[in-house]
Amino acid sequence: MLAGTMRGGDLNENWCAPEVLLNQPYDLKADVYSYGIILWELLQIGFPFAEYAAEWSGKPTADFGAAVQKGLRPSIPSHVPAAYTELIQLCWHSDPQKRLNFYEILELFPNLYAQATRW
Repeated sequence: MLAGTMRGGDLNENWCAPEVLLNQPYDLKADVYSYGIILWELLQIGFPFAEYAAEWSGKPTADFGAAVQKGLRPSIPSHVPAAYTELIQLCWHSDPQKRLNFYEILELFPNLYAQATRW
């Protein structure tokens, strides 16, 4: 199912999937990418891509989008449990077809909960 493409307006590029940043067709997997960024925020309690702010300040969104397409992501802290790290990385995979869908993410919740109670 094709959800659409972004056209014009302001983008909140830190949460946008690479295909959205590059003005390519996208589907619900773009939301999965954003979910991965939000999950990172919750675990890091930080602003995504802040570590790269000086490097990307004032540069075009298309350049940032190209870097994200090539794999630029926020760093995942070493204290984050492995199951959460894996989920985040699967959610923000550069290839939308390799991202999980939300049903698959829901199936991971029991394991995530188990790791959270030990964390």
